[in-house]
Amino acid sequence: MRFRTSVAALGSALALASVAVPTAQAQGAPDGPQKVHSGVANGGKHLIVGANAPASFTVTFTVTDPNRVKRLGTHAYFGASSATASGWVNGRTTCTGPDTTKKCTVVFTVDPKVHLGNHNAGQWKIIANIQGSSPTAVERHVTTMNIKRATKMTVNASPEPVTKNKLLTITGKLTRANFDSLGYGTHANQTVALEFRPAGSDTYRVHTWSLKVDKNGVVQAGVKASHDGYWRFRYFGNATSGEATAQGDYVDVR
Repeated sequence: MRFRTSVAALGSALALASVAVPTAQAQGAPDGPQKVHSGVANGGKHLIVGANAPASFTVTFTVTDPNRVKRLGTHAYFGASSATASGWVNGRTTCTGPDTTKKCTVVFTVDPKVHLGNHNAGQWKIIANIQGSSPTAVERHVTTMNIKRATKMTVNASPEPVTKNKLLTITGKLTRANFDSLGYGTHANQTVALEFRPAGSDTYRVHTWSLKVDKNGVVQAGVKASHDGYWRFRYFGNATSGEATAQGDYVDVR
């Protein structure tokens, strides 16, 4: 596991200082008037991360305190709680507005080489550690962020060209980013759809909804060749894996 705390500088137009990783006393503390409102991560979209390249997402939220928001730090973690997290990333936070109401924007960058393993693809939690007029910072939930492993889908139709009404064999392979090996490996036993776009059309339509990828990530379908056009496979993803669509393979039917 390559996880380590990534210490990021915390910038602010109003010079809010960074609050450190929370202590056991501060985690989830119910006391304090500090509140977080309207937390949104990545515009509500999942973050798809490739095998070996960093990826970033933005979180926006508002913090209120009837007295003063003195210091604030924002963090993302994977696990049941921040105390037992198996993944942790600090954000770069910028906040503006009066002392009692801060509108904050945070940029998080996750790197498979540093922050991610296969086991912590899925839902991450975003928290803010806020210090108001009291000396103790409190932890507040901001929102969640789904980090998924990128997938790739290929397709090949043969023979090309094909005689009309003869059998056309369409083969594809589904692979998925492996954060442990920093490469792409088989994504086995998944369900994909076969889609067709006739020549002269801009729209793909589903030909077959449920085709099973085997243990090697390979899927194969046989169809009757009737019209010129493009064939492709499409994978719709799951809780830890992003979607993937193969580039269409054109077949000339003669």
